[in-house]
Amino acid sequence: MDAAGAFQPYGDDGVRRYIGSADGGGLQALPDYMASLLRHEPVTDTWVSPSNGLRFEGGGWGVYVSNKKLRDHDIVVIAHNGKCADRITGRSPAKRVNGLLRVNFDDKLPPAGAKGRPKMTLNAIYSVLVEVPAGVFPADLDGAFLPGSDVVSWIACNSRKYPCEAAADKGTELWTLLSTPAFAKANKVPQEFIDAETEAMVTRRMVEEVLSRCAVGGDASATAGDAVLWQKVQLWGAGVPINRWEAEDGASFIFDAEHGIGSAGDWLCRPSVEGAFVSGLELAEFLCRTGGAEDAGLQGRFVPAGGASGIGDVGDAAPKPEDIYMSEEEYAQRSRGGGRGRGL
Repeated sequence: MDAAGAFQPYGDDGVRRYIGSADGGGLQALPDYMASLLRHEPVTDTWVSPSNGLRFEGGGWGVYVSNKKLRDHDIVVIAHNGKCADRITGRSPAKRVNGLLRVNFDDKLPPAGAKGRPKMTLNAIYSVLVEVPAGVFPADLDGAFLPGSDVVSWIACNSRKYPCEAAADKGTELWTLLSTPAFAKANKVPQEFIDAETEAMVTRRMVEEVLSRCAVGGDASATAGDAVLWQKVQLWGAGVPINRWEAEDGASFIFDAEHGIGSAGDWLCRPSVEGAFVSGLELAEFLCRTGGAEDAGLQGRFVPAGGASGIGDVGDAAPKPEDIYMSEEEYAQRSRGGGRGRGL
């Protein structure tokens, strides 16, 4: 879009661009299209146990489901992070890859110079989807960061991104609210089972925080109980990387040629959907070019990543040092097992 607001073609700049469509499921249209080009139909929705589902056998990899071999592979790629990625590679001889997949869960990094080898660090984020009467939140607001809030980092109107006729007919709107990592850490529960009390508390705190900042007509007295008609709460226990692996060779992925295993993800590029896509695409191109005969990305260091919102590499605001690193006092307290809680 140019300065006058008119769209202009990119021209022949050599850049490949992928566009999802609403008819094709939005972003899902991209992997569906790419999967359609494969010579073999991919196996999806299949649980590979992190305990023994991936086994290094005879110079290759066996993939097991319910202790039965599904397939043999010359090369495997871990397009995942968190505890399962660590565990699924933990018993393999690919120690260089497994060492980088080990992970901490926190909303801040240890202070510079802290003892121990730096690890990938993932924060936690609550995602709350709510249905509210149209007009509860500003009609001219599609999405916004909430800088300075301790509770909510981002809000967006789903109904304006993907119009829903059923909601429009009822005179309601759907909104997504993302918490700050600090709020999610303070109120973290097992993500597989969020109890009703926690769900109600998280919804109330986050909705009332938005109402206090974005109330129509300046009326900040409304409560979540008045506004919310329906809600769905999800905790991303391993939400967004707050640091990334900066490889000495500039690779946005890692690959161990000796064992034929690599990893792709936003923690190797930049914490965003785009970063994850670029990492996977560049690893695929590397394997096509080299046949997996070369190492890549295994030497480097972890560096801070992401914006001030705490939800990844989105937005222009850069985080302050105190938002990235724990203080020495905070680090000492957390090292002793403190710093946890459920502030209500």
